[in-house]
Amino acid sequence: MALCSLCRGVPFDRIPPLPRFLKETGWLRLGPGLCFLEPQTYGFTRPDEFGWRYHPDLDSLKNSAPTCVLCSLVHREVQGFIHNVHHGERVGSNALHYKSDKPKRYSFQITGRADEEGFVIWTDDGPNDRIWYVAVFGYGVDEDPLAQIFRGRVVESDASLAKCAVDWVTNCNHHHNCAPESSSTAFPTRLLDIGDSPSSLIKLRETKGGHGSYTTLSYVWGKTPQLTTTTANYNAHLEGLSLHAFPKTMQDAFAVTRRMGVRYIWIDALCIIQDNTLDWQQEAAKMGHVYANSYLTISAAGAADNSDGCFIPRPIRNCATFHYTTWDNINGKLNVFPVPIENETGRMSIQSMPEEPISNRGWCLQERALSRRTLFYAKSQMYFECKEEFSSEDGMRIQGRFLPIDQSSKPISWTNIRTMRDAWDEVVEDYSRRKLTKITDKLPALSGLAERFAQILHDKYLAGLWQNTLFGDLLWNGSYSTPWPPETYISPSWSWAAVDTCQRTFERYRQLDPSEFTPLALIISASVHTAGANPYGEVDGGKIVIQAPLVPVKVVKDLQGDPEGVRERHGYFGFTAAQPGGHLHYGVLDYQINYDTLGGLPVFALVMGRDNIVGEYPGLLVIPDILGGHYSSGGYRRIGFIKLNNTAFAVPSPWWGRAYPIVTLM
Repeated sequence: MALCSLCRGVPFDRIPPLPRFLKETGWLRLGPGLCFLEPQTYGFTRPDEFGWRYHPDLDSLKNSAPTCVLCSLVHREVQGFIHNVHHGERVGSNALHYKSDKPKRYSFQITGRADEEGFVIWTDDGPNDRIWYVAVFGYGVDEDPLAQIFRGRVVESDASLAKCAVDWVTNCNHHHNCAPESSSTAFPTRLLDIGDSPSSLIKLRETKGGHGSYTTLSYVWGKTPQLTTTTANYNAHLEGLSLHAFPKTMQDAFAVTRRMGVRYIWIDALCIIQDNTLDWQQEAAKMGHVYANSYLTISAAGAADNSDGCFIPRPIRNCATFHYTTWDNINGKLNVFPVPIENETGRMSIQSMPEEPISNRGWCLQERALSRRTLFYAKSQMYFECKEEFSSEDGMRIQGRFLPIDQSSKPISWTNIRTMRDAWDEVVEDYSRRKLTKITDKLPALSGLAERFAQILHDKYLAGLWQNTLFGDLLWNGSYSTPWPPETYISPSWSWAAVDTCQRTFERYRQLDPSEFTPLALIISASVHTAGANPYGEVDGGKIVIQAPLVPVKVVKDLQGDPEGVRERHGYFGFTAAQPGGHLHYGVLDYQINYDTLGGLPVFALVMGRDNIVGEYPGLLVIPDILGGHYSSGGYRRIGFIKLNNTAFAVPSPWWGRAYPIVTLM
């Protein structure tokens, strides 16, 4: 099928750029694939024509679709858009207000994308009214003369055939800070020697202080029995195993390593003796350096199990393929494919790859963040990330990287320290929702990143928190997802590591301005005791001695504000200060403690200070140490977070002006 005369006239290599008023207008998302902009809200006046005029109405597009390969593709996407308009789910903060909104007409215009190759098709409601995203398209080429014009490649079903992986790494080798010098790169304690050919035995090597290039594998172990190195099979692994003895993911990683011209690869399951506690602790403590010094990290991002492999089949994309001649008279075959609108309006979320199994595994966060560069074999296509950019197989390119970590050891400014502390909050929020096979790995699996942050911040690490910002770090929010009472000791109760997931910490920098935050608590001392050789790894104890108001509170049913108990089911409980006529304050629990159990506990609010902006007193919900085990008698343990309102400290108050008690948080 050829192109119609209208599509033949579209200058695909010189599409009109996205106008400024579209770039700088915030978009409103009503649901999946349904977004619009209101330029006039941002003070912009736009012309009626702002891009390349495409079909003037739906009938024109529909009539052209049977005989034009591009119109046929566009028509399918427009039909999907119309379905979303009339029948799609409306979600998000804007959905209710704009529930019945839909375009008033369909008159299509084409502009370039924000920062990528391809184009956007828009429709609008008339001059100075809403403009709707209708569809987004990207470009892909094969080994073709057009490859010098368009960077996107056709995504083949078989990822092993993709040619851009080597090109990405080769180009990255010219970046100043990306590729380590092989002559100065120290080998890890052990590596796998993959030999010269696929028929070579794969041998475990004791490197004994050598130097050179090696790759690393980041993957999900999954439920299939994992091939590991143990004390029993250690000598057999030194002698070597055939390729077929390894799970599919490792086999594919060996193939990628060979393609990169590298002979050695590091895989945690095989290069650490898994049943030797001392070896595991020592080598796990080095993992940050192992990934940071790797020539390339190979991420089996789309594999949910070690038996899936890196080269999982990718879905074949709907494409319009046609011959095209550029403005500079370069001829070739161009492939145009649809891109989800969410990828255009939420490009930065693509970097986090939320739909990939790798993004759910705890260990893989630091493996990615500390690697100089990573090649991702995802479910739909490959991605490549280095210190300079994040790229996709189909041509997307985003400057910068996910969780940028400064690799230098030079002192940084206070502004940058604040930026890095905010980055640590992002790390914690991302990491705390991920899964671990062994819950006791909660701190070890983040220890490489913690060590790197400690070097950057010049700060003392305290089981996930930092000494210089400890006051604000203590005020994190839990998620009511951790069973009560906790069965396994992971960390002190005041650390977010003690619970399954946590949300952002309190805005710690308000405390720097007395007009915004008045501290009432004084941290006297803080310490943790590590369980092994890794100072950033597993802990078996810790305490904070703090002087602060300790207000007894009592849980109550909020029959007026929450008659159905919806908040309670999500961990939000009402409390009153235990005094006559106490007002209602809300707290959120870290643990799944029900109302009856909570009512039988002696609960206190350990008040940290006063937020002068909103007039509230943020603090910790604590109980006396009644669990025994790791927690010393006479101490308190955290069970949640609370904000008391002004009535708790209204004059006269039994707690105001009194010398505050000194308590120990365990």
